[in-house]
Amino acid sequence: MNPVVDNLVRDGILEIVPVDATAARQILEVAARHVDAARLIIEVDRSGAYVLCNDAARKAIAGILLASGYRALAVPGSHAAIARAAGSMSSDPNEVARLVQLDGMRRHRNRSEYGIRTFSAQEAEAAIELASWTIDFARRVIS
Repeated sequence: MNPVVDNLVRDGILEIVPVDATAARQILEVAARHVDAARLIIEVDRSGAYVLCNDAARKAIAGILLASGYRALAVPGSHAAIARAAGSMSSDPNEVARLVQLDGMRRHRNRSEYGIRTFSAQEAEAAIELASWTIDFARRVIS
């Protein structure tokens, strides 16, 4: 696929699996439902909406990987690795800039999960927008 993904395979973070575009599209549907749910709860639970969007974006990238014959292993650092892989999935500078934002989303989500971190309405809205864009990007790549 690309050198970043190849290194993640070599490092034991991703594994090579059979290409499964059908399962990848199903993952994207789950991701889209996460974004829909985030839109429903944003007014009452911005942190929950943000976490759903982080999960949606991560699943979208996982869908691209699966459609390409890769899957993240359940090892420490695999979510960060998926974010790194995301940044390498396009040569378009605008898309790369968006994909690189996924690692920041992951780090903010971790701070809310493992510490005290709340999200503003603007941050939650931005997470919804980024997750939606990532799902659309994944659909284009997989199609």
